[in-house]
Amino acid sequence: MWKYSYLREVIKIAKKGVFQRNKKRVLFYTSSLASGGAERQLIYTALAAEERGYGVRIVVDYPICHYDYMLDESRMEVLCTNTTGYTPLKRFFLLSKIIREFRPDVVHSFLSLRNLWAVTLGKIYGVPVKIASIRSTFTEGFSGLRWYKNHADWIVLNSQLAADIAREKYGVDREKIKVIYNAIDFKRFNNARLLPELKRELGLDQTVRLGVTPARFHREKNLPGLVVALHRLNEEGFLENIHFLIVGKTTDSLLEKKVKEQINSNGLSNKISILGFRKDIPEILKTCDFMVLPSFSEGFPNVVLEAMAAGCFVIATPTGGTPELVKDGENGLLSKSTTPVDIAHAIKNYLNMDRSKNDCIRSNAVKWATRYDKELAFETLFTLYG
Repeated sequence: MWKYSYLREVIKIAKKGVFQRNKKRVLFYTSSLASGGAERQLIYTALAAEERGYGVRIVVDYPICHYDYMLDESRMEVLCTNTTGYTPLKRFFLLSKIIREFRPDVVHSFLSLRNLWAVTLGKIYGVPVKIASIRSTFTEGFSGLRWYKNHADWIVLNSQLAADIAREKYGVDREKIKVIYNAIDFKRFNNARLLPELKRELGLDQTVRLGVTPARFHREKNLPGLVVALHRLNEEGFLENIHFLIVGKTTDSLLEKKVKEQINSNGLSNKISILGFRKDIPEILKTCDFMVLPSFSEGFPNVVLEAMAAGCFVIATPTGGTPELVKDGENGLLSKSTTPVDIAHAIKNYLNMDRSKNDCIRSNAVKWATRYDKELAFETLFTLYG
């Protein structure tokens, strides 16, 4: 059973030297295990490393975990420094202590400034392999790269677009760059059960078709644009037998309030439900007819692959690594842009699609998603561990 250890426990564990050698040791570091694609990828990777006999520790700065169900079968311990950007000395002390006592062969960090911390301390304490993972294509994801690129052994990116940005804009050596696409638990999504009770809970008839956007409330997810698109479709009569779900945690309460007001003012309260954070995403995707990803920016969106695996039709905007996943008209639909007009047009194309083409695209999508199953995805990564 996994558990968190906090400040005093981290020091206590380090002093007792309870980190046991089991082949090579890998230290994973990120900000938290809150709901998000990068966090999910870290856990998938850590669990796969543990299964292959590596000694594994995860270190986070904030005691948030939305993926306890993924860690329940593991003996892994998650060490929490409980530090913020305002306590850099405390963070430096604790991370240094952990690295000195654990003596990792590999330090593998996820997300912007955690890459800077991990690579820097890995360099100071002579960690043999230092890997920084960049999980997005927007500027924030590349924070600190110009400094740590010279000290990292590998820069792992999850899309070819992100790799091109790292090389062309930040001058990362081509030899250091590895594109390793995200992994998913294909079986969990493909074998998820339907949730007929979901429609009952929402007071909907079982014949109503469900659309869904699994996304946190963040500007980059373009949820206001989605609501405008749905309003256009409703005005044109396309949502007569459609109900739409927005599923995800709140990271911006003001934005959530704005979206709720927007839904009410456009007369969509009987057409759109906000469900908040849910742990049954596989079951929701399995139950829904289609998924819309309206984002302004993405890295390599896990949710697209997860929806494909669940048999949920994918409609997405052409941002970040999404076009590397969604082949328009083959395994999903891409809108022309991120504007509400183009998002509405793409949804309309789906709603007007004949059954045979719909089934063909869904079938292609399921086959496509099998390429990214976690059982196959980590072989390249683990070769980097040496």
